[in-house]
Amino acid sequence: METPQTLSDFPSGALRSNCKIIDGKAVSQDILKNLRIEIEEWVKKSGRAPCLVAILVGEDPASEKYVENKMIAAKNVGTPTLKYYMYELEIQAKRYAL
Repeated sequence: METPQTLSDFPSGALRSNCKIIDGKAVSQDILKNLRIEIEEWVKKSGRAPCLVAILVGEDPASEKYVENKMIAAKNVGTPTLKYYMYELEIQAKRYAL
C-alpha cells in the first residue's frame, strides 16, 4: 500500500479516529496560571524577575499587534515588559557609525 499524500488518500474516518477536540481557551488559561506560579517561585528564590523586551524595527502594523499581544500575556503572568522602537534611519546611521 502506498503512503497517503493528500487528505483524500486516507480511508474515510481514518483521520478523525485519532483526533481529540480540546478547549483551547481553557488549556491556554491553565498554562498561563501554571506559568504565573512558576515565575512567582523563581522570583522568590532568585530575587530577580524575568522581563520581556521587544525591539520593533520599522512600522509594521502586524508586528505591532503581535508584540502587543505578547506584552499583554507577559503582564498577565506577572512579568514586566519593555518596548523599544528603532526606525530605518536610526538603524542605517548606527550601521555606518560602526
